[in-house]
Amino acid sequence: PPSENESALAGNWTLQLKGPGGELVELPMELKVDGEALTGRIGRGDDRWMDLKDGKMDGDDAFTFAIERDRENGGTMTYAMAGKLADGKLTGTAKTEIEGRGEITSEWKAEAQSESE
Repeated sequence: PPSENESALAGNWTLQLKGPGGELVELPMELKVDGEALTGRIGRGDDRWMDLKDGKMDGDDAFTFAIERDRENGGTMTYAMAGKLADGKLTGTAKTEIEGRGEITSEWKAEAQSESE
Protein backbone atom coordinates (compact mmCIF):
# COMPACT_ATOMS: atom_id res chain seq x y z
CA PRO A 1 0.00 0.00 0.00
CA PRO A 2 1.22 3.55 -0.65
CA SER A 3 2.53 5.56 2.25
CA GLU A 4 0.67 8.64 3.47
CA ASN A 5 3.10 10.98 1.73
CA GLU A 6 2.83 9.16 -1.60
CA SER A 7 -0.93 9.51 -1.59
CA ALA A 8 -0.56 13.16 -0.54
CA LEU A 9 1.78 13.79 -3.49
CA ALA A 10 -0.66 12.35 -6.03
CA GLY A 11 -3.25 14.79 -7.33
CA ASN A 12 -3.65 18.17 -8.99
CA TRP A 13 -1.30 21.02 -8.12
CA THR A 14 -0.69 24.60 -9.20
CA LEU A 15 3.01 24.89 -10.07
CA GLN A 16 4.54 28.35 -9.55
CA LEU A 17 7.88 29.24 -11.11
CA LYS A 18 9.62 32.19 -12.67
CA GLY A 19 9.35 32.68 -16.42
CA PRO A 20 12.15 33.88 -18.72
CA GLY A 21 11.47 37.51 -17.84
CA GLY A 22 11.40 36.88 -14.09
CA GLU A 23 7.59 36.98 -13.98
CA LEU A 24 5.73 34.43 -11.86
CA VAL A 25 4.06 31.76 -13.99
CA GLU A 26 1.36 29.40 -12.69
CA LEU A 27 0.85 26.08 -14.48
CA PRO A 28 -1.44 23.12 -13.71
CA MET A 29 0.44 19.98 -12.67
CA GLU A 30 -0.99 16.46 -12.31
CA LEU A 31 1.00 13.86 -10.35
CA LYS A 32 0.50 10.12 -9.98
CA VAL A 33 2.51 7.82 -7.71
CA ASP A 34 2.91 4.08 -8.23
CA GLY A 35 5.40 2.69 -5.72
CA GLU A 36 8.65 4.52 -6.45
CA ALA A 37 7.50 5.68 -9.91
CA LEU A 38 6.27 9.26 -10.31
CA THR A 39 4.31 10.15 -13.45
CA GLY A 40 2.15 13.03 -14.55
CA ARG A 41 2.11 16.14 -16.69
CA ILE A 42 2.42 19.93 -16.58
CA GLY A 43 0.13 22.22 -18.56
CA ARG A 44 1.45 24.92 -20.89
CA GLY A 45 -1.81 26.64 -21.78
CA ASP A 46 -3.89 26.18 -24.93
CA ASP A 47 -4.50 22.57 -23.78
CA ARG A 48 -0.83 21.66 -24.40
CA TRP A 49 0.91 19.39 -21.88
CA MET A 50 4.45 18.27 -21.08
CA ASP A 51 4.77 14.73 -19.72
CA LEU A 52 7.05 14.04 -16.76
CA LYS A 53 10.04 11.88 -17.70
CA ASP A 54 12.17 9.67 -15.44
CA GLY A 55 10.03 10.50 -12.40
CA LYS A 56 10.87 8.70 -9.19
CA MET A 57 10.28 8.91 -5.49
CA ASP A 58 13.37 9.33 -3.30
CA GLY A 59 12.17 8.20 0.08
CA ASP A 60 8.71 9.11 1.35
CA ASP A 61 8.63 12.84 0.66
CA ALA A 62 11.31 13.68 -1.93
CA PHE A 63 11.12 13.18 -5.68
CA THR A 64 12.81 13.96 -9.00
CA PHE A 65 11.63 14.18 -12.60
CA ALA A 66 12.50 15.86 -15.88
CA ILE A 67 10.40 17.83 -18.32
CA GLU A 68 11.23 18.80 -21.88
CA ARG A 69 9.85 21.91 -23.49
CA ASP A 70 10.07 23.08 -27.07
CA ARG A 71 12.07 26.25 -27.60
CA GLU A 72 10.69 29.06 -29.72
CA ASN A 73 13.82 29.03 -31.88
CA GLY A 74 13.77 25.25 -32.32
CA GLY A 75 15.14 22.40 -30.28
CA THR A 76 14.14 21.51 -26.75
CA MET A 77 15.10 22.51 -23.22
CA THR A 78 15.20 19.90 -20.47
CA TYR A 79 14.53 20.84 -16.87
CA ALA A 80 15.80 18.54 -14.11
CA MET A 81 13.28 19.00 -11.31
CA ALA A 82 13.81 17.99 -7.69
CA GLY A 83 11.38 18.61 -4.88
CA LYS A 84 9.94 17.59 -1.58
CA LEU A 85 6.58 17.50 0.12
CA ALA A 86 6.23 19.33 3.44
CA ASP A 87 3.17 20.76 5.19
CA GLY A 88 0.95 19.94 2.22
CA LYS A 89 3.05 21.99 -0.22
CA LEU A 90 5.75 21.13 -2.73
CA THR A 91 9.02 23.05 -3.00
CA GLY A 92 12.04 22.38 -5.15
CA THR A 93 14.59 23.42 -7.71
CA ALA A 94 14.69 23.25 -11.49
CA LYS A 95 18.01 23.05 -13.35
CA THR A 96 18.40 23.61 -17.07
CA GLU A 97 21.21 24.20 -19.53
CA ILE A 98 20.83 27.38 -21.55
CA GLU A 99 23.07 27.85 -24.56
CA GLY A 100 25.72 30.46 -23.86
CA ARG A 101 24.64 30.83 -20.23
CA GLY A 102 25.46 27.42 -18.78
CA GLU A 103 23.34 25.79 -16.10
CA ILE A 104 20.59 27.88 -14.56
CA THR A 105 18.96 26.85 -11.28
CA SER A 106 15.64 28.31 -10.17
CA GLU A 107 13.29 27.59 -7.31
CA TRP A 108 9.66 26.54 -7.67
CA LYS A 109 6.74 25.68 -5.44
CA ALA A 110 3.32 24.10 -5.86
CA GLU A 111 0.11 24.14 -3.89
CA ALA A 112 -2.68 21.59 -4.08
CA GLN A 113 -5.64 22.69 -6.15
CA SER A 114 -8.84 22.92 -4.18
CA GLU A 115 -11.63 20.56 -5.15
CA SER A 116 -13.71 23.48 -6.50
CA GLU A 117 -11.23 24.38 -9.26
